[in-house]
Amino acid sequence: LSDRFLCAARCAAALVLAVGTASLLEYVFNWDLRIDQLLFAESPDAVFTSRLGLMAPNTAVSFILIGFSFWLACKRGEPGRNARRLFVWQAGMVMTGLIAVLALLGYIFDVPAMQGVLNYTRMAFPTSSAFAILSLGGLCLAPRDGIAAIVSGEAAGNLVLRRLLLPAMGGPILLGWIVLNAIRTGVYDASFGVTLLVGSIMLVL
Repeated sequence: LSDRFLCAARCAAALVLAVGTASLLEYVFNWDLRIDQLLFAESPDAVFTSRLGLMAPNTAVSFILIGFSFWLACKRGEPGRNARRLFVWQAGMVMTGLIAVLALLGYIFDVPAMQGVLNYTRMAFPTSSAFAILSLGGLCLAPRDGIAAIVSGEAAGNLVLRRLLLPAMGGPILLGWIVLNAIRTGVYDASFGVTLLVGSIMLVL
């Protein structure tokens, strides 16, 4: 990639990092930096919003992580040549993905406590989906190095992991959604449901 392109990418990542940091500081110090509704005015009757226009705390943390990770990833040089830099930005991508997945699970299972932090604004479903995709894309910037190599490697363990990854992630989510809805509708009680869920996951894996 050209130096001009890398410079533009790093500037964009720095902007994301700055916006996330400013928003998080607004929560920590109860500041109003006048940026919350700078581009878009949020309706006064918006739901699940602790302050109009201010992103959720977990969204701000994700902005910081993803911005800093992409800023490191867009430095000149092959990613694998600097092991420490590679590990830091890939770890940032993984942490962003975990935050996003927790929020997505909160929407799938209708658990508001997992969608946000305490009583503050919640991370929106499209936002959590975008962060999950971005974190996966960020790891694909260096698919043969660092953390990503665990999945993309050619050894037997890497191959088994690739084949089990989707069932191991999608299976429990689907089974959990079925069991939880059965419990909520009174098909069976929570004890039976949890036992059935654990047994089903063991059988699938």
